Amino acid sequence: MIIDILRIILPIVFCIGLGMFLKRKNVFDEKGITGIKSFVLDWLMPINLGFATASAELSSDVIAMPFLGFLMSAMSLLIGMLLRRSTRQKNRYMEILCTTYENGLLGLGLFPLLYPKLSLAYDVALDVGLAFFFFLIWVPFMHGELAGGGSLLSKLKNVFASRILRGVFIGLILNLIGISRPVLSNQWGSILKDIVAMPLSVITPLILVVVGYEISFSRRYVKEVALTALFRMIATGASCIICILLLKLVGVTDRAATYTLILASILPAPFASSVFAGDPDNTEFINMQVSTYLAVTLIGLALMVAFLR
Repeated sequence: MIIDILRIILPIVFCIGLGMFLKRKNVFDEKGITGIKSFVLDWLMPINLGFATASAELSSDVIAMPFLGFLMSAMSLLIGMLLRRSTRQKNRYMEILCTTYENGLLGLGLFPLLYPKLSLAYDVALDVGLAFFFFLIWVPFMHGELAGGGSLLSKLKNVFASRILRGVFIGLILNLIGISRPVLSNQWGSILKDIVAMPLSVITPLILVVVGYEISFSRRYVKEVALTALFRMIATGASCIICILLLKLVGVTDRAATYTLILASILPAPFASSVFAGDPDNTEFINMQVSTYLAVTLIGLALMVAFLR
C-alpha cells in the first residue's frame, strides 16, 4: 500500500517542487507561465475533455453530476458563511474561499492519474456545474453584486466563454447525435486517438509545474490562513458527504461518481481567485490560502490511494 501511495504522490510532489525550483531560478517570467496555462487550459484540456465526453457512456447518473457540482459549491459557501460569522472573523474572504474548486486545472488532471480505468465522464460533468456556480454565484458574491451588477445573460456568456466547456459541449453533441462512437471505434479512429494522446500526456505534469510556480507564502497571514483552511475542510467535507448520500438516494452506485466528489472536495479554491477578486489589499492572503491548501490536497490524495483503490 505504501508503494501505491508513493507511486502517485511522489511524482505530484516532484512536479510541484520543480515548479517552485524554476520560480527561484527565474526560468519563466509571467508571460511564460501565462502562455503555459493558456496552452493547457485553452487548447489541451478542451481537446482532452471533448474526446472524453464524445466517447463516454452517457447515463442519468452522469447527467446528475452538474447539479451536484452546483449544489456542493452552494452548500460549501453557506457553511463557510456560518463558520466565519459564528466565530466573528472580519475577513469575508474566509467564507468566500470555503467554496469553488480548482477542478479544471487539478481535478481533471489528477483523476485519470488516480483511477486510469474509471470513466472521466463524471468529473467532466461535475466541472460543468462547478463552472456555472463560479460565474453565476461566486464571482458576483465576491464583488457584492449577487442581487444585481450584471444581467443573467452576461453571466452566462462568462460561463460559455470557457474553451474547456465548449470542448465538453461539442463532445456531448457528437455523442448524442451518434457520430463519435462509429468514428472512434474503427481503425482510423484508433490512429486519431493515438495522435491526440501524445500531446495530451503532458497535461498533468505541466499543470503541476504551474501550480508549484504560483505557490505563495507569507508569515503575516498564518493564523487567518490556517483558520480558513479548517473552515474549508469542514464546509467541503460536509457538502461532499451530503452529495454522496444524495447519489445513493437516487440509486447511483458507480464508484467513479463517488470518487469524483471526494476528489473535488479536497481540492483548493481556484488559483486565479485573487485575479477574480480584484482586491489588492487581500491578494497576498488569497494566494497564500489557496497555495497552502495544497498540503490538504496531497494528504487527501494519499488517503484516497490508500483506501479508495
